[in-house]
Amino acid sequence: YGEDTLQVMPRFYDKIHRDSSTVWNDPTWQPAFTIINLGTNDFFKGIPDEAIFIKKYLAFIDQIKEKHPDTKIVCLSGSMMNDSWPPKQKVLTKLNDYLKKITKQANQKIGKKDVYFFCLSPQGKLGYGCSWHPNIEQHEHNAEELYAFLLQLINQ
Repeated sequence: YGEDTLQVMPRFYDKIHRDSSTVWNDPTWQPAFTIINLGTNDFFKGIPDEAIFIKKYLAFIDQIKEKHPDTKIVCLSGSMMNDSWPPKQKVLTKLNDYLKKITKQANQKIGKKDVYFFCLSPQGKLGYGCSWHPNIEQHEHNAEELYAFLLQLINQ
């Protein structure tokens, strides 16, 4: 958020709590899916450098695959972004372009289709929650969308 390079998800991914040094380590737990919903805060104050964003995101996928090699990863475009704010920047379109490139490059690297892109429907029609975050209705709608997408992946 705001170009902060220290408070980033890869740094906290394996921690019990953000402020903890205790690492989550249960090798018996292997998730079928790992959903990554990053980008909203990165694009909040403008469009981040494409090469850096993609490189860091791909490194995060590598970090996840190292611990969970069989997990399918979904690169999610969340519901809080749209192309109307900030004006003329088309941040949702840009984020989705980045995520599609990330998905393609990650799959080429691992040699199989194991990383997917999915875009939730943007909030607004169902109202807003606190501080422009999704409200309960939006969360329920997005959960149904993501559930249907995951079912498609399971049934492939």
